[in-house]
Amino acid sequence: MDEEIARKAQEIIRLSGELKVEVCGVWLWITGETRTHSEQLKALACRWSPKKVAWYFRKEIAGGRRWHKRNYSLNEIRARYGSSAIEREESPRERVAVAG
Repeated sequence: MDEEIARKAQEIIRLSGELKVEVCGVWLWITGETRTHSEQLKALACRWSPKKVAWYFRKEIAGGRRWHKRNYSLNEIRARYGSSAIEREESPRERVAVAG
C-alpha cells in the first residue's frame, strides 16, 4: 500500500472507532458514523460521494491524470478493485490502558 494512503487511513481512523476505512484500488472509502466527523474529514482532504453515501480520499497523481466519473456502486468498486479494511493501530499507551 502506498505510504501516503496508509498514513491518511490512520489519521482518519484516529478520529473515531465508529469510522470504517477500506482501501479499494488507490482510493480510501470511509463509511460508518461519518456525520459527526464531516468537518474533520473535509480538513483531511476527503470528499463526500452522495451516490455511494460514503466519504473518500484519493491521492493526487502527478501529471494531472483525470478520473472518470462512472456510476459504479461501492460494491461494484469492491468487486472490480478489491477491498481491504484498515484497522486502527493501538499506541503503546492505549495497549497499557486496555491491559491494566
